[in-house]
Amino acid sequence: MLNSRIIIKAKSLEAQLMDHLRYNGGLRDSITDELDRKLAQCSQDLRNTHRTQETDKLRRKWNKTKEEIDSLKQNVIITKEKRYENTSKNIDSSSHVYRGY
Repeated sequence: MLNSRIIIKAKSLEAQLMDHLRYNGGLRDSITDELDRKLAQCSQDLRNTHRTQETDKLRRKWNKTKEEIDSLKQNVIITKEKRYENTSKNIDSSSHVYRGY
């Protein structure tokens, strides 16, 4: 039962983090730092239950370095910039009419 609560909390935090990153353009701020801290605590709490089967996927997720996490966040920013550039190309600057879907 405790594992389920931790997993649900972690999934909720991940959803909040993704929503916030979409809202703020993928930039790191105090809110993303706090959500990251809470997610790390969930991972630690789950490991502390000793009832999880540690798979390679979980082990890789738990052992991500700060550099790997920062790289993933940078990729989110680059992806958003490319999406914005592609959208901007579909806008006629003289009439401000959107020409794409």
